[in-house]
Amino acid sequence: MVPPVLSVDDLSVTFQTKSGRSHPVNNVSFDLAAGEILGIVGESGSGKSVTCLALAGLLGPTARATGYISFQDSMYDAGELGSMARAKLPPIGLIFQEPVSCLDPVRTIGSQITEAAVSAGMMPSEAKAEALRLLAEVAITQPETRYNAYPAQFSGGMCQRVMIAMALAMQPRLIIADEPTTALDVTVQAQVVALLVKAVRERGIPMIFISHDLDLVSEVCDRIAVMYAGSLVEINGTDDLYDNPRHPYTRLLLEAMPGRGRPLEKLADIPGELKLHGTVPQACAFAPRCPRVETNCATTVPPLIAGRASLACFNPWSSHDA
Repeated sequence: MVPPVLSVDDLSVTFQTKSGRSHPVNNVSFDLAAGEILGIVGESGSGKSVTCLALAGLLGPTARATGYISFQDSMYDAGELGSMARAKLPPIGLIFQEPVSCLDPVRTIGSQITEAAVSAGMMPSEAKAEALRLLAEVAITQPETRYNAYPAQFSGGMCQRVMIAMALAMQPRLIIADEPTTALDVTVQAQVVALLVKAVRERGIPMIFISHDLDLVSEVCDRIAVMYAGSLVEINGTDDLYDNPRHPYTRLLLEAMPGRGRPLEKLADIPGELKLHGTVPQACAFAPRCPRVETNCATTVPPLIAGRASLACFNPWSSHDA
């Protein structure tokens, strides 16, 4: 059996706030194979972005991470990533949802891509040639001219293509795309996503794709991980998860989607609201909102065993349930 490219083992994150500690990520574990695209979905505040910032060592001084992250032959203590020298960090390409704000406005597009290539070990002369090649790959016309342009001269969609080029220039072992199409119109979204997927598939780079757009995730991702209140509650192949969601939260999330065979007026809603943990969780976080809650749900955290298909629920739906 081929070993995974990425393994995340028992990752937890806490933040120190004015009102005490919060626990946005709790005991998250998953694997990622070469070339695999894993979607992470869940409502705002569920811990999707914080999980990925922890993998990249970008949490900031008020955060504390525990757990381990393995990239094939290299293992990292999640609590040490934030203080490690840049050269020792695992090579991860990051693509965020606001590309214009992520680019340096006073530096040319080309110099920023070249810098990313140099950080991956290229000589400056080679890095410039690579930047020009990547600009062409992400469908930026006239790359020689555009190389000397500034971010303000590019549209939002073009800036996002530049972010993809920068991520690829780093020769990453992993790409994290955090809501990469949020700021783009629908037509440009499709173009950007197609470019991104093609690039990672051709290179065999695994990618974590975070999105609120469940339709988009179903088209892009091989597997989907569902997060709720800082914990993974279900992981499965995309078709299996959409056809037979087993966790009550996953099922309700999908039933709230328009266009899945139900009139708009019959869309499901999830009563209550997501509440973040002020202490280490001692029970199922979804229990107060769950239609299938049992007694032990309020006293015990259901375990999730990492694997290709995983579930954390004491009373899941099955194909025999109505």
